[in-house]
Amino acid sequence: MDAAERQKLLRQLKGTSVRAVAQNVETQEQYGQACQEGFELFQGYYFCRPEPLKSHKIPGNRLVHLEILEDLQNEPVDLQRLSQLVMCDASLTYRLLRLVNSPMCAMRQEVTSIQSALLLVGEAAFRRMAMLAIAGDFNSDQPAEILRMAF
Repeated sequence: MDAAERQKLLRQLKGTSVRAVAQNVETQEQYGQACQEGFELFQGYYFCRPEPLKSHKIPGNRLVHLEILEDLQNEPVDLQRLSQLVMCDASLTYRLLRLVNSPMCAMRQEVTSIQSALLLVGEAAFRRMAMLAIAGDFNSDQPAEILRMAF
């Protein structure tokens, strides 16, 4: 909008509970002008520029990881508790569902339940997958060779 249209809109909104947002505020001058015109809310690159993520990896929750590792030591594994813990970690949930829905498992229908995925993958395969994923997350700031030597 040009300045005249903005002023007309702000006059129409005066006395209402609606608050206008000044969008595309990219410079200090634009911010000052928006303040003078009566805007109370602002949005734009002047306040913060988006930064691309350097990693596509979903960070894991270390406390949940430790609880999962603890539960995997029990014989037999409590499937109900394990599925609840896996649901608390987006990274592990994604990996499990990606594995069970891969062509390697040859499922006819898409599996969306964590508990069903755990049953289909099997206890031994899930233990290996979880141990490797969790160890990899714990070792994220170290060279990959240290993890290879540990395994």
